[in-house]
Amino acid sequence: SLLNRKYTYLYVLLTLFLVYTLALGFRRILKAFMRSKRCILLFPFLRLGFDLSRILGFFCGIVLKIKGKR
Repeated sequence: SLLNRKYTYLYVLLTLFLVYTLALGFRRILKAFMRSKRCILLFPFLRLGFDLSRILGFFCGIVLKIKGKR
């Protein structure tokens, strides 16, 4: 079964962490929306930029590690 007794605590902790992270993100979005209605339109683009920069940084780190420059 997927919820093996061995991994139950790991699943619970991971679920709690994800809920906590989503709650913080949602709260920030609501605060920004209350200040300015236009900022909510920019949020998806900003989030995409942050995610792309993390992905590119990850791959640059892997390439540098493979080349032995790190």
